[in-house]
Amino acid sequence: MISSELHDLIGKKKWDEAIVLVRKDPTATKELNNNDYPLHTACENQAPNEVIIEILRNNADAVKRTGRIGSLPLHLAIENNISADVVDRMIRIYPGALDCKNAYDKTPRDYEHNDTSVTSLLERPTFCWNQMLEDEIREEAQDKRMGGMHDNIADALEKLSKSSSHLDEMMMRMDLVEKKLREIEGLQTLDLVATVDNLRSNVHQTMEKIETRLGIVEEDVQGAAAREYISKSASRLCCNEVIKMQKVTAEEAVMLKTQVHRYKDSLNIKAAQIAA
Repeated sequence: MISSELHDLIGKKKWDEAIVLVRKDPTATKELNNNDYPLHTACENQAPNEVIIEILRNNADAVKRTGRIGSLPLHLAIENNISADVVDRMIRIYPGALDCKNAYDKTPRDYEHNDTSVTSLLERPTFCWNQMLEDEIREEAQDKRMGGMHDNIADALEKLSKSSSHLDEMMMRMDLVEKKLREIEGLQTLDLVATVDNLRSNVHQTMEKIETRLGIVEEDVQGAAAREYISKSASRLCCNEVIKMQKVTAEEAVMLKTQVHRYKDSLNIKAAQIAA
C-alpha cells in the first residue's frame, strides 16, 4: 500500500473510498505524511463525522500527536469547525489537549467555533473533564459489578427454586414412607406367626424332597460303581485267559517245531542209507 494513499483520498475528499480503505486496512490510519496522521488531514479538510470517527476508532493515539505545524488534531478540529460529537470524543480520549499550545502558542480554547455546544465543551476546566472521565469509569465498573451481582442473584434464585422442588419431592417420599410404616404397624402378631409357621413347614417339606432325591442319586451312583467294578473284573479275567491261551499256543508251537526238526533229520538219515 502507498503510505500516502489515505491522505490522498482525504485530500481529494473521496470520503466513501477513504472509509472503505480504513475498514479494509486499519493500519492506514497510522501512516505519516509530512508528520501528519490521517486524523490531522481529515480535520484540516473538514471531513464528515463518519470518516473522522472511523479513523479515531482505529488510531485513537493520534489525538495525542502533533502534526507538521505543531498542532494536535483538537486544534485543527476547533479551527475548522468540526462537529461537537467529534470534539467531545477527542477531549475524552485526551483531556490534556485542551491546555496544549501549538506552534502559534495557542491552545484549542484560543480558537473560535461556530457551535456554542463546542464552546461549552472547551470552557469546561480540564480537571472537570478528568474527574468526569474517572466518574464514568467508576460508574462503568460499578455497572459491571451490579451486572455480576444481578447474575449471581439470578443463579441463586434458580438454585433455590430447584432446592425447593427437591424439598417437595423429599416430603412426598417421607409421606410414602410414613404410610408404609403405619401399614406395617397395623399387621397383627398372629398373622406374622402364621406366616413364619407356613414358611417353616414349606422349608421342611422342601428339605425332605431334597433328601429323597439325594438318596435316589446315591443309589444310582452306587449301582453305576458296581457295574463299573464288574466290567473291569470281567475285562481282567478275559485278559488272563487270552494270556494263558497265548502261552499254551507258544509252547505247542515250540514242540511242533522240535518234532519237525526230528522228522527232517530222520528223513535225511534214511536218504543217506538208500544212497549208500
